[in-house]
Amino acid sequence: MHSFLGSTWIFNIYSRFFDCVLKKAIFLAVILNILRRKGSVCCLFLATHLLAQESAGEKLSETRALLEEWVRTETLISEEAAQWKVEKRILKDIAQVAGRELEDLERGLQRLKESETAGESARDTLLQRQEELQAIVDRIELRLPTLEASLLERLEWFPAPLLRKVELYEKRIPRSKDDNISFLVRAQNIAVILREADDFNSRITLDKPTLKVEDIGERVYDVLYFGLATAYFVDATGKVGGIGIPAKGGWKWKLDESVAPLVRDAVQMREKEVLAEFLGLPFQIDEGGN
Repeated sequence: MHSFLGSTWIFNIYSRFFDCVLKKAIFLAVILNILRRKGSVCCLFLATHLLAQESAGEKLSETRALLEEWVRTETLISEEAAQWKVEKRILKDIAQVAGRELEDLERGLQRLKESETAGESARDTLLQRQEELQAIVDRIELRLPTLEASLLERLEWFPAPLLRKVELYEKRIPRSKDDNISFLVRAQNIAVILREADDFNSRITLDKPTLKVEDIGERVYDVLYFGLATAYFVDATGKVGGIGIPAKGGWKWKLDESVAPLVRDAVQMREKEVLAEFLGLPFQIDEGGN
């Protein structure tokens, strides 16, 4: 741009110079023509003098105009050069910012592609897992009726404390095909009852029911259940006691006053009223054995 403006300025100077020379040549030719006609030396001198004065004034004015034009041109060139430097620096900064933004966009796009790939892989894994779980559910659902029937039969052998714990879930087990109960509820019933039975079977449970044992009549007993295997009971006096064994439809209770003091000691240990010690309680495995 600086080179273009310099060339324009030089062209303007040369144009003004040749224009001035042309005007002077025309004026001199006119004067010489007059002198040839008149032949007057005085007129020639006068014309030459006037031409010299006019040429000096024109040269001074022309020089002043050229200097002013040169100053304006140089000023314009400097302003344009400074403005171009500022604009060039701004364009460079913009290019750098745009380049960084483009890099960020490319990295973000790459992350999105990777995330999409990972998401598709995870979705495929979940779909495969869902299919596997559905296959398991289908197999369990086919066996549910058999499991429920077996569980209902076992519930008849449960002791009273355990039956109270699972009462809600026992009532929700369907008794016929017409019962419209969801798979989830049916599976929950079985899982909870089996869990409670397993927990009861691993503990010594103390219960205080009112029982009618043989011909003694009803009274409140302390009953110790040793899991689902056997139980021992004793009354408040510590003189009446016996053994309980599992039976369908409810446990059977048999008087055995010999175990009463031992059961009373066991109850006190269970309640942490005395220090624990070994006790020799009988264990009945059938109707006629100890």
